[in-house]
Amino acid sequence: MYFPKEVWYQIRSYAFQLCYPPEIQLQCKSYLNSIVRLPYLLKIENQKSIVYLYSFVKEHHPFFWKVFTDKYIRECIRQEMVRMDQTYHKTYVKRACRGFNSGSP
Repeated sequence: MYFPKEVWYQIRSYAFQLCYPPEIQLQCKSYLNSIVRLPYLLKIENQKSIVYLYSFVKEHHPFFWKVFTDKYIRECIRQEMVRMDQTYHKTYVKRACRGFNSGSP
């Protein structure tokens, strides 16, 4: 017996909501963002690319694809990289202007 497409979508949607409630999705997104931030905080220049981070996440953390779509994961990585480029660059420039070891915040 086959379900109509609309009914099957509702069943899958309900099953997904039971397995991955919004709190779990938020934790997963936070964890994904922390993975993206790591090369910036450790100053690893060769790992600051969408391609590298996407392949790293896909290889080492495949459970993200159970929670999110591929397109959503790429967009999250891109958004976090843009945010880190803007905020990290501003922080770095401020420290460089003041002097890295001047002792002032």
